[in-house]
Amino acid sequence: MKIAELVANTIDRLPSDYVFTCADFNVEAKQKNTVVKALNTLATAGKITKLSKGKFYKPRRTQFGELKPSAYQIAKDFIEQNGKIKEIVRGLSVEQQTAFATLAIKYTNYVRALCGAILEDIGVEVPLLSKLEKSLNGVTEYKLPISEKTLPYKSKWNIK
Repeated sequence: MKIAELVANTIDRLPSDYVFTCADFNVEAKQKNTVVKALNTLATAGKITKLSKGKFYKPRRTQFGELKPSAYQIAKDFIEQNGKIKEIVRGLSVEQQTAFATLAIKYTNYVRALCGAILEDIGVEVPLLSKLEKSLNGVTEYKLPISEKTLPYKSKWNIK
């Protein structure tokens, strides 16, 4: 099977909204360039959408147009590895945790909920978490495909 066919078939099996990179294709290192070219060709043809350099997603199309992927899909490479929160997130200093929470306040509700759950999991001080928690509507549920094993406080932050 040609690499381009392999890439197209793999993408067909992916769910809409899924963010992927060249590394998600099971090919030899010398064939990675061909995978990148195939991904860029599919993006140009409108079959997939380029999120950023080397990152693509299979868009969900509605009657109102194409939807962007969820916050979790966009951030998953930064926060999760082998079903666990990455140690880089766990190793944030108090100042970095404060900056992280302050930045989160500027984003949408589901991003704030996700950040709150991550920060609570790594043991951030309660006053910082309270600020994030108060910025959310306590009734709204956020549908993000992340497991309870990966993010133990997801339910507390209304992540379903």
